[in-house]
Amino acid sequence: MSAENKQEFDRGIKVTTFIPKGLWMVGGTFSYAESNAEDFKLLVLKNIEYKSYTFSLSPGFCYFFRDNVGAGARFSYSRDYIDIGNIDIALNDDLTFEIQNASLVEHMFYGTGFIRTYMNIAGSKVFGLFNEARLTFGAGQGKLFPVKEKL
Repeated sequence: MSAENKQEFDRGIKVTTFIPKGLWMVGGTFSYAESNAEDFKLLVLKNIEYKSYTFSLSPGFCYFFRDNVGAGARFSYSRDYIDIGNIDIALNDDLTFEIQNASLVEHMFYGTGFIRTYMNIAGSKVFGLFNEARLTFGAGQGKLFPVKEKL
């Protein structure tokens, strides 16, 4: 087939603007969760007693420098705390360990840069899909320490 005889095929794909150039997007997430267990058993772990919580906060922003294409940043902080009352580890009858009155505190900080592209679904101005590529750096600190006995 020569180049002269080629016919273009219309796939029916129409590029439309879902988010126009020049707009800002601002948002974030917040979460808090608590859990506890008393006399819980899991495989070789027995008599598990603990209390814990997790807190996280993540604000972010994005600027659309082209139609449907934006770049932005997100900053995140999370804190995890676990208060271990007791954990018995029984690998077999002769080899057992016990952890009592210990706590773990962990703080994490993250910074993320991203680029995001949008595509509307079936010409909709409300529903769309996005694709995001991101680069994240993080640092944190954790500490395991025994809980002081209550008098």
